[in-house]
Amino acid sequence: MRMTKYKLQLVKDSGTNYGGKDFQISNPDDLYNLLCDVCDLDKQAEEVLILICLDSKNKVIGIHEVSRGIVNMSFACGREIFKRAILNNAAKIMLAHNHPSGNSTPSEEDKKTAKLVKEAGELLDINLIENMVVGDNEYCSFKRIGELWCSLKNVKSVNYAIFIWTDIAMD
Repeated sequence: MRMTKYKLQLVKDSGTNYGGKDFQISNPDDLYNLLCDVCDLDKQAEEVLILICLDSKNKVIGIHEVSRGIVNMSFACGREIFKRAILNNAAKIMLAHNHPSGNSTPSEEDKKTAKLVKEAGELLDINLIENMVVGDNEYCSFKRIGELWCSLKNVKSVNYAIFIWTDIAMD
């Protein structure tokens, strides 16, 4: 019987110097500046979904373009998001996409997608700590507007609930 052996690896596409050796994202402004400076997310003509992979100290360890859509929509699939996060050995992730219209107000679909990704991440112990919509010279941080919550549906003790909450907090 012939067996096929596979090898899974992450291949570095390109690198850029940004914010020093151990650049950490500590607030939504840091994320917005990174997205505009490195990914040109504020200049895209179609919706683009970006994944930022972080270690446990919020140090950026990977940036991925997950999908490129059309003028008012981009495809987001949990499998594609978490495949990249797992390959980067991410402890936390941040998602961002642009609205080419310039209006950074999240749609109901944006909110539903964030909720699904957050729940999937909880199963994998890869926490979604931010989801951002980028518009013209503005952004909407889901963390700031309270759209990212701590899910306690499967928590069995108060100590564990406190651990989850502090684990997803951005320093």
